[in-house]
Amino acid sequence: MKIDIGIISHNRYEILSENLNQLLKSSEFFSKIILVDNGSNENFKQKLKRNFSNFDKIDIITSEKNLGVAGARNILFKKSNADLLFCIDDDALVNNLKKSLMRIKKVFLKFKKLGVLCLKIIDSKSKKVIKREFPQKYELLKLNKILKISYFIGAGFVIKNEVFKNFAFNDNFFYAQEDIDYCYKILDN
Repeated sequence: MKIDIGIISHNRYEILSENLNQLLKSSEFFSKIILVDNGSNENFKQKLKRNFSNFDKIDIITSEKNLGVAGARNILFKKSNADLLFCIDDDALVNNLKKSLMRIKKVFLKFKKLGVLCLKIIDSKSKKVIKREFPQKYELLKLNKILKISYFIGAGFVIKNEVFKNFAFNDNFFYAQEDIDYCYKILDN
């Protein structure tokens, strides 16, 4: 089961660089990183090109204008041919990528009808689950188990190829609510 990692960034080079360097340490466990430079400035573009354009595992797609989150995610969907696309924010640091990817694969193999897996978002400083980023009652989050939910938060999710190839984000949503709108689209079909 092939997994691509999808990241969108707009002028946040320092945290993106930290993220990419961390991901590349476990590059044997994913197919490639698809990075959308979402209309960043020239300084960002130059740093990105200088430090990351020579990695075979990173495909950098540059948009001259900021397409918003929905528009940039649609680019990620078009560029990935993997079975799963693991979408994370540019400032998301994944704890133990190898273990996370292996667990993700097991979940999708076990639950054949699963289309999207929402990831728990944990604050890097407090080490606590960010309640507003997870669509469940907080008490249930402490159980550390798989829960059925009706929507996901775009900061961290994994989506099956057959879902992202059939449904696009509504790019009328520049930022915020695009993920909830997307969930309605999936659930309605």
